[in-house]
Amino acid sequence: MRIRHASGFTLTEAAIVLVVVGLLLGGLMTTLPQQIAQRRADLTRSRLELAREALLGFAVSQGRLPCPATASSHGDEVPGGGGHCAGNDGLLPGRTLGLDRLDAEAHYTDGWDRPIRYALASDHGSHRFSTAEGMRQAGLGMPFTGLRVCSDLACSDIQGKGLVAVLLSTGAEGPGANGIDEAANLDGDADFVAHEPRETAGNRFDDQLVWLPPVILYNRMVMAGQLP
Repeated sequence: MRIRHASGFTLTEAAIVLVVVGLLLGGLMTTLPQQIAQRRADLTRSRLELAREALLGFAVSQGRLPCPATASSHGDEVPGGGGHCAGNDGLLPGRTLGLDRLDAEAHYTDGWDRPIRYALASDHGSHRFSTAEGMRQAGLGMPFTGLRVCSDLACSDIQGKGLVAVLLSTGAEGPGANGIDEAANLDGDADFVAHEPRETAGNRFDDQLVWLPPVILYNRMVMAGQLP
């Protein structure tokens, strides 16, 4: 009778197995942070879109858009009831809009748990968008300058102009942490920068923006009977 001898791994085979396992683990460690970052970015995009819909819903029901909130107003527009806004570039008033998933300070946050920012066109002091009946009194044909979103600081490529509102997430690294393009989104003027994420040294960019053109706002309000 022939006796079979059990054979184990040779040192070479064991070394190959360890190398393969190491490569697999290394691949998992590399992709997991990327997957988490992508999920946070996707969540941020969906929350920005939901916030824009909430603004439209508010306009349909109230005949105006809310003023921005401040860091200390706990998700409420300032002043309450709109009118002459305390500032036209601040935080999204999540509690005024009736949004859920607010943080402990009642801020509506992005995928990195940072408050979403909100800029509203001031219309040279007339405050037509934040005042009850302001848009109706101004009329649909009354021009205004509005906000602008560009692909670069020089605005050589304009993605949107004459905008009523801009919603902004400051991305994974927070407000103005990466460079001049992100800083331009926090300087309080009417121009914003939006483009694909970049890893350029000294000017990294991962902000996310959505905006509200007047044609969309007016169309919703006309359909709801708020305008003209």
